[in-house]
Amino acid sequence: MDLNIREGEVDVMADAMLRWSMDEVGSRSHELTELFNGDVFPSLDKWPSRYVHMMHQLPITDSHCFQLFLFIVGNGGSPHLISEWILLSQYWSRDSYAFVKRANQLLSHSLEA
Repeated sequence: MDLNIREGEVDVMADAMLRWSMDEVGSRSHELTELFNGDVFPSLDKWPSRYVHMMHQLPITDSHCFQLFLFIVGNGGSPHLISEWILLSQYWSRDSYAFVKRANQLLSHSLEA
C-alpha cells in the first residue's frame, strides 16, 4: 500500500484505494492506531476523550480531520503518519471523492519537513 501523496496522482490513488480489501485497509489502520497508542505518541488513555472518539470515527469528518491533525502534529506527532491514517479512514466511505478531497487538503498544506 503506497499512500505517499504526489501532485497529479490523487485520482489514481483514489481508484487504487477503493480496490484494496477491507482486510488490507483494516490491518494498516490498526497498525497506525497502535503507533499512535503509545509507540510514537502518548497512549490513547492519556488523550482528551474527544480525540480518542475521532480516532474511532470512520470515515472522519472535515472538522474532526482538521482537529485531529492539529492535535497530533501540535503535540509532536508525525504529519506523515496521521496523513496516512486520515487517508485510510476515507476508505470506509467507499467514495473516491472523499479520498481525493482529503488528499488535496493534505497536499495544500505541504507536509515536507
